[in-house]
Amino acid sequence: EDSGWSDEWSFETPPTGEAASKASISLAIFGDLGYEDSERRPMEVTHFGLAKKWSATLSRWRLEALRDEINLIWHLGDIGYADDAFAHGVLGFGYEEVYNGFMNWMQNLSATMPYMVSVGNHEAECHSPRCLLLHAKALSNFSAYNHRWHMPAPESGGHPGSSMWYSWNYGPVHFVSIDTETDWGQGEDLNVLPAGKFGAPGEYLAWLEADLKAAAQRKAEARRGGLGEPWIVVGGHRPYGEIKGEHVALFSKYGVDLYLAGHGHSYARGRPVNGTAYIMVGGAGCDEMPYDEDDEQGLSCDSSGIRQGKTCEPGYSVPLGSEVIKTSRLAIGVLHADASALHWRLLDSVTGSTLDEVTISKPEAIFV
Repeated sequence: EDSGWSDEWSFETPPTGEAASKASISLAIFGDLGYEDSERRPMEVTHFGLAKKWSATLSRWRLEALRDEINLIWHLGDIGYADDAFAHGVLGFGYEEVYNGFMNWMQNLSATMPYMVSVGNHEAECHSPRCLLLHAKALSNFSAYNHRWHMPAPESGGHPGSSMWYSWNYGPVHFVSIDTETDWGQGEDLNVLPAGKFGAPGEYLAWLEADLKAAAQRKAEARRGGLGEPWIVVGGHRPYGEIKGEHVALFSKYGVDLYLAGHGHSYARGRPVNGTAYIMVGGAGCDEMPYDEDDEQGLSCDSSGIRQGKTCEPGYSVPLGSEVIKTSRLAIGVLHADASALHWRLLDSVTGSTLDEVTISKPEAIFV
């Protein structure tokens, strides 16, 4: 502003100690949310999976409608799609402009509640022709993501110089943000420029096991009536089919209650497998997800415009044979947690109606 002062914002700190274990919290969760829509940002390129008509605005409006009901937001990767800026201006350099625009677009939410993020493949680099010519090294290997987003990695023993993997406690839940992109053989070979190697070999997975083991011990204590978080919820960008080899055994071993992911531009939920429920919630809207206002159900991979690529392969979005529901409607999730249950809802971004819901109650088994 002309006065030199910024707008004034306020926020509430989370409950701590015994109050945290007994708290009731709600958070919005989704992956793959772009910036604005094809009316405000028309497409010059509609090949390579890019959509001519799309919208992230509708999910942004839904978040606005929810702002007084939620305590925090968790964006499961692919944040704003700045690396697709070339599709809106082939010869320009729009990467930083789009990233700035997205963050300003979210400011009235991110300034008043935690806006947690997990890393996705679209955070890897700027790969427009002009960017590769002039800014390739500076904007490679998740550099913009790690400079813009400061998650509690040092506080949780994660990688100290980045936000690639970390965990945090909020109310009755221990949340873990995993790295589905690097440092365990994933992602490094999928980009134009070299990426990965944030930690020493094996460091990431060793951290994850140690974090989950400690969380399982606190979960067991909480369920005996002591202090701790009675729920473990893990989130990452890629769904079950891409992380199962190195991660799922740890989820089962340490009693992860829920795994949430994006990447696939649609929704799928499966029945719990070995104690863990799997949900893919990547249909918030972006310039790689076609939007058709006439698609009222979006429940079949055989229907026109429904889901994309691997998301229609059995066992990709959720474990094989476990799928309960799928839809390609523009939607975001809301997770409510208290000491006794996790309650999940998928909300239609256009109408606000509930497309899916499930409650996870305390299991009898205690994992330690």
